[in-house]
Amino acid sequence: MSGRFPHGLRMRPNRSIPAAVVIPELAYRDVGGCHRVMVRVADVDAHHRRAVAHGARILSPPTDYPFGERRYSLADPAGHRWVFPQSIADVDPAAWGGQLQP
Repeated sequence: MSGRFPHGLRMRPNRSIPAAVVIPELAYRDVGGCHRVMVRVADVDAHHRRAVAHGARILSPPTDYPFGERRYSLADPAGHRWVFPQSIADVDPAAWGGQLQP
C-alpha cells in the first residue's frame, strides 16, 4: 500500500472534515456494512445542502423521527456510512414506544 491510508480525519480550526482515500481492494462493497459513524450537527438541512453541493452520495434525505431527531445519511468514497443527526425536540421515550431502563 506504500503509505496510503484508507480513511482518516483531517482537522481544521474549530471543525473536523471526514476525508478518505479510496483503495479499491479495501473499499466496502456493500454500503451499510458493519458500522456507521454518527456526527451530531447543529443544522441538518444546511449540512445536507453543503454535502449535496460537494457531490456527496446521499443514502437517506433529512427526515424527522418520532424520538426527537432529524437526520440524514451519506456514503463516503470508500463506502463508509455517515449519519448526521440534529436534536429537534425533547421527547418522552414512552411517546414513541421507547422504554426507560432502571
